[in-house]
Amino acid sequence: MVNEFDILKINMKDMLKHSKKEFSKYQNEKEHDPVYLQQAGEKLFNVFCRYLEYKYHVMTSTHTEIRELAMKDSRNFELMIKLDALHNYFYHGELKLPQKGAERIYIEIVKSLENRINNL
Repeated sequence: MVNEFDILKINMKDMLKHSKKEFSKYQNEKEHDPVYLQQAGEKLFNVFCRYLEYKYHVMTSTHTEIRELAMKDSRNFELMIKLDALHNYFYHGELKLPQKGAERIYIEIVKSLENRINNL
């Protein structure tokens, strides 16, 4: 029987695929419309949330709860710091670092999450 946490693992992979698809739209568009980067980042943050929920078998409903889970492991906490660097951009459209920096951080987080999900 499949439980809710098994479904989370399936959803993580699917959400990561959709995030990468949005980022691909961003990269392939001539103007590099930041809306696609924002959407890719929002989906990526959701993947990270589901990863933590799966890892700790806890369902969350707030950013604070996600942060508390991330703080249980230094590698997750470092990833959370990088996600927070992009968080204002995803939610408020305020990019406080160069756009190329946001792209680089996005790619780095994707690689890290892919490795973590594949090792679950």
